[in-house]
Amino acid sequence: MRHSEPTLDAVAKALARFKADTKYRDFKAFHFEQAIAFKRHLTEQKNQQTGEKPSKATLHATLAQVKRFFHWLAGQPGYKSRFQYSDADYFNLSEKDVRVATAKREQVGPTVEQAKHVIAMMPTGSDIERRAALFQPTQFSQYPGAARPDHLPDAGRFQGVEPEPWA
Repeated sequence: MRHSEPTLDAVAKALARFKADTKYRDFKAFHFEQAIAFKRHLTEQKNQQTGEKPSKATLHATLAQVKRFFHWLAGQPGYKSRFQYSDADYFNLSEKDVRVATAKREQVGPTVEQAKHVIAMMPTGSDIERRAALFQPTQFSQYPGAARPDHLPDAGRFQGVEPEPWA
């Protein structure tokens, strides 16, 4: 099965975290206590930018990737005698944490009033009028450096000119 680049990057990052946590010991020296210590360390880490602990979803994804790797590794020559498939289960979160991590959250959409406001603000008329409305300074005045007619060479050129019937 082929995976996308971001998926492979996430797996590589998860494995790098595990390797760093075990001080780069060989996988053949794996002991289930390393998985327990890794989980504990992962839950206690803080994000360098926000200072917050990782979310349950992040923990679940990281541990699941490491678990899948160890499950695969348990079947590879040279590793079969080192550990069992069940050793990968030490990377599991509790059932409660898995439910929190995989919960579907309702996404907030615009209110009916916001949708009506957007529809009411839509320009009507010909294509030329709607295009000209895009470059009105009043609509962009709140955005510094936004396109305004005085910044465009021929912005007013089409105002009041109706397109030819074949155009």
